[in-house]
Amino acid sequence: MADKKEKAKSYLPGRHLLRRTFDNVMTEFFVTGLVLLNMLGMLVDMAVTDAGCNIYDNITMIQACITHHEEDEFVISWTNAFQYTELAFLLIFTVEIQLRLYAYGFPYFFDVLNCVDALIVIGLLILQLQLVTVLSTAGDSFNFLRIVRLVRLVRLFVVMNKVQKAQRAYKKAKHLKFGSPVERVMELLIDMKGRLEDADDVSDISWIMHLISSDKLYTIDLKVAGGANVSSEMMSFLENNLGGGRRQSVDVQCGETQAALPSTAQGLKRLETRMLEGGESLAALELARMDQLSTLPEIRAYLHPPQSSRRFSSPYLDVLPGRNFVSKVHGWDVDVFDFAAKAEGSHLVLGVHQLLEDHGLIAKLRLSKPRLLTFLRRVQDGYKAENPYHNSVHALDVVFNTNYFIRHKLVDELITPLDRLACIVASAIHDYQHPGVNNQFLQQTKHEYSLTYNDQSILESHHLASAWKLLLLDECNFLKGWPREQYLEFRDCVIQLVMGTDMKFHFEHYTKFKTKVSSNTFVAGCDREDVKFLLALIVHAADIANPAKPLNLCLKWTELVMEEFFRQGDLERKLGMPISPFYDREKTSVAQCQMGFINVLVKPLYVELCGLLGEQATRDCIGALEENLKGWEVHGNDLLLRKGVVSPTAGAADASPARGVDGSKSSRRVSKLI
Repeated sequence: MADKKEKAKSYLPGRHLLRRTFDNVMTEFFVTGLVLLNMLGMLVDMAVTDAGCNIYDNITMIQACITHHEEDEFVISWTNAFQYTELAFLLIFTVEIQLRLYAYGFPYFFDVLNCVDALIVIGLLILQLQLVTVLSTAGDSFNFLRIVRLVRLVRLFVVMNKVQKAQRAYKKAKHLKFGSPVERVMELLIDMKGRLEDADDVSDISWIMHLISSDKLYTIDLKVAGGANVSSEMMSFLENNLGGGRRQSVDVQCGETQAALPSTAQGLKRLETRMLEGGESLAALELARMDQLSTLPEIRAYLHPPQSSRRFSSPYLDVLPGRNFVSKVHGWDVDVFDFAAKAEGSHLVLGVHQLLEDHGLIAKLRLSKPRLLTFLRRVQDGYKAENPYHNSVHALDVVFNTNYFIRHKLVDELITPLDRLACIVASAIHDYQHPGVNNQFLQQTKHEYSLTYNDQSILESHHLASAWKLLLLDECNFLKGWPREQYLEFRDCVIQLVMGTDMKFHFEHYTKFKTKVSSNTFVAGCDREDVKFLLALIVHAADIANPAKPLNLCLKWTELVMEEFFRQGDLERKLGMPISPFYDREKTSVAQCQMGFINVLVKPLYVELCGLLGEQATRDCIGALEENLKGWEVHGNDLLLRKGVVSPTAGAADASPARGVDGSKSSRRVSKLI
């Protein structure tokens, strides 16, 4: 088809330019103006040449009348001038029709008015040539004049219809300026479709129009996306978790579900008992704790760059690649488990506070530090320590990952201090009060969260709503005193970032991101909505970063996330529900799960994102991703044992070593996983 189009283009040079010219409403009005001018000349000619002679009388009377006026020099001069002027007009109109035929092809004549107008112009041209060159007698001339004038009147009717059509097109064009862009796109496609001659081209345009109208422009076919290498279990996992599969409603009594899941109310009661009597006392305690922790050598090693490199410190990660001129918490390979173990139960509070200080956001945005620390403490305590994966250590890991991405030069130059704060806060709260089960489980069991948020991004909506209620408490409201516009912009950005972590949006956002990157969208001065979209994609990438981490961290996270999957699977078995794909601890292959997750979800997104950010991100993330993928492909489930993985405590400092649903310690989970 491409060869055919190239051949057509070379065979019909200038065709596209002519189409654009004739499509212009002003061109149509100009041509119509010429026709009206021609008609005006015809009316003047009738007034002059008739001069009291009735051309519809008999030939004898006409000849007598003409003989009476034939010596009038003005009449003779006007008649000769008009006949040749009329011939010139008709030649112009004939050329116009030929050019339109050249531009649009034979479909131009599919419009009845165009076809009739072309026949009239050609007929008038033939008659006019005979009037000028052939006829000599008055009788013959007047017989032709009768026919010519009748045809001209018919053409005047056709032209007036075309004028009305042009007026409607002009009004429609003006109206489209106030419509949505998709309306204009569809209008252009319809217009283009009507002018195409090739059946394949028409079919392509029809497919595009159907795709736009179906609202599936960014939808990916999971079977096509996964290719032949994706197992049926992985395909089921994608369909269940990305909203592509059929959802089964399970008849489980609400009381059974609530009893099986950790109680949010109980967690809040425990939280309240840990609160001191006054907000100021808690804030003072947090300030003292931060001061104490920041003096510990093991913590200082994470929070401060080496002494020898401080004077060379750069705000960007892609300057002097490979040299660690920043503190460990800003690096991609930071060991969040070790940091959490050494932070004495304050890892999320300490990590977020340090990043905000490093970015200078507390001073720039006039944040209340006592309220900020109180808020962060309440957020950390709101994460469920009993969750193997979705706990406060995972939240801190996402905070560190997001911070890594936004410090790259391309992103840093696009965002504001408010954006940086939104990214860090959104990452910290993105799984707040996570119950340890996914959205599909909550929906199928008719959980209170599912009913509250109408099955739409259930967990993400709850994380946001509950964390924001916490923020609005007086002792936690570190935004107090902000202008209304600044507060609303911050809230809008945080909402978009947290909601973007819902896996059901993964393929849609990935496809949009590829489109925006290919069109060079993310440059200085780009649209504000594009900046927020990029940040939402970054937070999502930070949330699924486990397979792109160094192998020792990747395997730790793998063990924890699979254990949480298996716990949900055990719960589904207990409730008589179908066990979700990869959630059955007796049948699941961890290696197959991880390879599918990397190949279908993580790697495509990271290749695009790191390609945009630059060489440093590609080296750090893609390098680790490829190494981990190769490890799973070569060693399979044995990869966990080959590296001697010992499960960290669930949430590190969050709680005592996590126990499986059967009460066994997590150190015994490795054999279960393989």
